[in-house]
Amino acid sequence: MPDRTIRTLSSVDDVAGFLRCMRTGFLENKPVTDEQAAWSHERWDLARAWSAFDGSTQCGTARTFASAVRLPGLGSVPVSCLTQVTVLPTHTRRGHLSRMMRTQFEAAIEAGEVASLLVAAEWPIYGRFGYGPASVWAEWKADTELVRFLDAPVGSVELVDAEALVPIQADIITRQQAARPGSIERPDFLVRIRAGADVMPGDDSKPRARVVHYDADGGPDAFAVYETKDHWVGMRPQNGIEVQDDASVSAVARREMWRFLVEVDLVAEVAWDADPADPIRHQLANGRAVRSPGRWDHIWARLLDIPTALEARSYTGTGRYVLEVLDPFLGRGGRFALDVSPDGTSCAPTTDSPDVTVDVSALGATWYGGTQLRDLRVDEHTPGAVEGLTALLSWHQVPWCSTDF
Repeated sequence: MPDRTIRTLSSVDDVAGFLRCMRTGFLENKPVTDEQAAWSHERWDLARAWSAFDGSTQCGTARTFASAVRLPGLGSVPVSCLTQVTVLPTHTRRGHLSRMMRTQFEAAIEAGEVASLLVAAEWPIYGRFGYGPASVWAEWKADTELVRFLDAPVGSVELVDAEALVPIQADIITRQQAARPGSIERPDFLVRIRAGADVMPGDDSKPRARVVHYDADGGPDAFAVYETKDHWVGMRPQNGIEVQDDASVSAVARREMWRFLVEVDLVAEVAWDADPADPIRHQLANGRAVRSPGRWDHIWARLLDIPTALEARSYTGTGRYVLEVLDPFLGRGGRFALDVSPDGTSCAPTTDSPDVTVDVSALGATWYGGTQLRDLRVDEHTPGAVEGLTALLSWHQVPWCSTDF
């Protein structure tokens, strides 16, 4: 049998093989050019990029970047964000994915990162590695002919180019992240990519427009990056706008960005994958002018340091519960006493009898306060413990992350 190993990338050839494997795994029939491999080699943190090898065949990919996530109560902890996970279809079910997952977990633990986050391409894959769906995103669509706002416009808008958007985007993302549980810090490299200021050679995506909203004092408080979709029926424009990236620091700023997009001439519909708790309906004369046709899981969380993760967030009440946490993949579970009091929160190993038994994936799902513990698989040993913990872990703000990765 050939050697089956995991190792970090080093050469441009390694990166080219990574890109070829990833594109095959994601069903992208695009060749990898020398320029694209060199572009990625220059920008990636190669110590956080791994490939699985089956002998000399580069057959799996996984890459992470460091960030921080905001939790209920707006505490923040360092996290590892996992992306570009694939295995060649000719090499599945040989343990390559498990080996890559273990390797990137070990690296995150060594770096002191409290949890691993990802956006799952498929629901069934990541639960067995301890991830749980912690937040959701929603599809929004607006019929521009029906939209009428109740309040008068505030501030102004400006179309900007990619380089001009970079510092504005960074500022708005930072301000949004500081005020919303579930939001992550957007690293500098990702700010430039999402703004369109750093584009991989050969990128054939459609040109995008960039708009910034300024408040009444002239300060930027929202941005959006969008594509237009050309469609005419006879001589009637039925064009669309699809928002690719956005962030705002307040409900007013978000409303004004909506206002700009729905009032663009020749546009019949605006489509937005965005905040599930957006109050936009209540800011319109006819709330049915916008609809949310779908809600989907977004960020999945996997706790790596359970005591630190649970101590870092705030809670809606007080109480002491002993949790038996199962972690069959990494073996980092155990029995922990979560004690929330007016004086603070502690979470420490204990030998006391458990009130509940939960998988580490359930703790990840409830970590942001948006997923209800009672809806998950949990064994109750003390009557009322599940309901008590559900109330304790819930949070009044819906978690939301505007950054995809």
